[in-house]
Amino acid sequence: MYIDENNAADVFAPLREANVAPPRVDLEAAIGIARLRRRKHRLAGASGVAVAVAAIAIVLPLGINATRHGTPPVASATSDPVSPPATTAPARIPSPAPTSLTCTEKLLPVPDGVTMALVGGGDPTGRYLIGRSYPKGQRPQPVIWVGGVAHKVPLPGDDPDLSAVSSNGTVVGLSFAGQTMVGYIYRDGVVSRLKGTNVAPGAVNNAGVVIGQQDGGVAIPLVWHTPNSSPEKLPLPGPKWLGYATAVLDDGTMIGTVRPTAAGAEQTIIWQPDGAFRLLPVPTSLHVPHTVGFSSASVRGNIISGNVVVNKPTVTTDAQASYDLATGTYSLDPQPPRFAATGSNGHWMVGFTLPQETARPALWTPGTGIVKLPTLTKKADMDAPAFISDSGDLLAGQDTDKHGVIRAVEWRCH
Repeated sequence: MYIDENNAADVFAPLREANVAPPRVDLEAAIGIARLRRRKHRLAGASGVAVAVAAIAIVLPLGINATRHGTPPVASATSDPVSPPATTAPARIPSPAPTSLTCTEKLLPVPDGVTMALVGGGDPTGRYLIGRSYPKGQRPQPVIWVGGVAHKVPLPGDDPDLSAVSSNGTVVGLSFAGQTMVGYIYRDGVVSRLKGTNVAPGAVNNAGVVIGQQDGGVAIPLVWHTPNSSPEKLPLPGPKWLGYATAVLDDGTMIGTVRPTAAGAEQTIIWQPDGAFRLLPVPTSLHVPHTVGFSSASVRGNIISGNVVVNKPTVTTDAQASYDLATGTYSLDPQPPRFAATGSNGHWMVGFTLPQETARPALWTPGTGIVKLPTLTKKADMDAPAFISDSGDLLAGQDTDKHGVIRAVEWRCH
């Protein structure tokens, strides 16, 4: 079945309240951009108007309890909190664009030998990856991989998860206190609570500027100018507009997604550090039928990667695009069908192929087109990368093993 990505978190919200193990398909990683900022009361509202990000295929879990078997644990993991160095490695852009790629896959280590785990993101250099593991009979455990070595992140609260990591190792995340979201920042091995009530941080830059949203029944975009400051509301184009911030660059530029009403089409917005903003134009130049907007999935350097938003009751085709902030132009991925989870500043994108019946984790580059990634079993089960480094040689995400257990994996492509 096809589900509007904007409503996906609400459709599956009952699973979060249930006292059961995590589903076999972890939507936060499989969808990529439908992360915690869309858990409840998101921009879609309850109007049922058919505005959709062009075709996001989601498989309903066949069973809630994940199957666990005696899969041998992988090595090179530590359970101690990590104190990342305060240095930033420069991102490397692949040049020239390759015409062919070979990719290999391996399991990532997980603290305490836990089998079920996934990667949900990383920093542009690929030195830091973030995700979580699922210890049997316990709450999920946030994890950061530093240079391939796994460490626990001691986030308090229920259902803790990590949202983003900067290239100097600063991490933001959130958990729940009852039904209330609580935001956190993790620096130098120390977890600190972000100020604000019912807040969800979405990204952080190297200077410690945090962006996200407040969820009080409607989505309100927020910025914390320092880790110790109170959150400030970011301006919106009009009094009824809703939105959330999703990325913050090191120069302080912020990117987010907004709607004129709960039933309106998603549009990408750019805020300057002083709060001045502009909406990206609707990408009608791409000539995708029924185009009404553009929803950003990731921002790297000058490149915003995302999905074309169409106004169509039943969406059966897929369209991804990139917007270049330097030139002010859109470019369309010419190879259907594929869902973009995230991209690099070299116009590379990762996600999975469609239709869902034969979905495979995939990489797309301008020189190679779609490159299907290797998987742990011949039958892909909504396996997908959720991260790509700017060098293009490191991808990471989730893959389901022969026992039906989700594993944290990386792909190396050359």
